Amino acid sequence: MKLTNEKIFRASSGMRQLFATRRLFPVMVSNKLAKLAQLLDEKMEVINQTQKELVKKYGEKDEITGQLQIARFINKMDEAGNKIFDDKKEPVKVFNPAFEKYEEEWAEFRKQEEEITFTWNPPEKIKLPEKIAATCDKCHHNMDRVLEIEPEILFALADFIEI
Repeated sequence: MKLTNEKIFRASSGMRQLFATRRLFPVMVSNKLAKLAQLLDEKMEVINQTQKELVKKYGEKDEITGQLQIARFINKMDEAGNKIFDDKKEPVKVFNPAFEKYEEEWAEFRKQEEEITFTWNPPEKIKLPEKIAATCDKCHHNMDRVLEIEPEILFALADFIEI
């Protein structure tokens, strides 16, 4: 399956959110979700490394933390390299031309497609159950509960799951 880096980024975030809900799925569903998360994590390493390289290329060290960052706006400087302040003693900010170059390259990279090879056959969507096992909050007996997932998670994982 071919996916853009943007979809991989979104799906990886959706998987982290889904896992954070601590839902209990049937074993086969959990297994496929875990394998999908591993595939996405592998692709995310490249995406994160590329973003770090772009920040390294276009960014500057933060005055306070000393970390490289890329900011949309930077302090306006005079000819001597000193910050210019307004009448309220706040630094005057101007658009950072390096940010525009960073954004162009980052947007181009996010559009690139990557191949994802599933480790299960056939590479069908993961079928999430409508109900999951749960325990009653009051009497603690086992029961089925309707699976509730936030729409943003479903949107991020739309290419991979169905209900």
